Amino acid sequence: MAAPHQGSDQALEKRHRVAGAANEPSSRPIAVIPLMIDILPSGGTMILMSLVRWTTGFVINWFFAADQAGGEIDQRLQGWLDWSAVDDTGGTYDGADVGGGGGSSLHWTFTTWFAPELAPTATKLTVRVTNPADGCLIDTELPLRPS
Repeated sequence: MAAPHQGSDQALEKRHRVAGAANEPSSRPIAVIPLMIDILPSGGTMILMSLVRWTTGFVINWFFAADQAGGEIDQRLQGWLDWSAVDDTGGTYDGADVGGGGGSSLHWTFTTWFAPELAPTATKLTVRVTNPADGCLIDTELPLRPS
């Protein structure tokens, strides 16, 4: 399935839903799961550093380093990447980026918020994201319990 265009109604609705969960006054952190998983096969480094469970959603903190600055990579990162996830209980989640880097930067750091909150019984999460280096989709399985 193609990702919704950043300015489309579907993409804006998704961003508003995720932002609502992130900005909910009752939202509190529950647990931090360290990850440090590099998910890019080539074209740079994209490390998922940690997953933080919140009462209203969860966040993935990540870092991207490009092999070269500028061009399509900047456009993808400045326009935010398309994120989604599904857990091993069948729960589905939408994600939206917060943060970034400067134009023509070699290093970028982001926090991607997801909504709704994770299912308490979920033990694994499969995250799908657009590869900033080539625009292809990447699926990565993450543990939801500290190892």
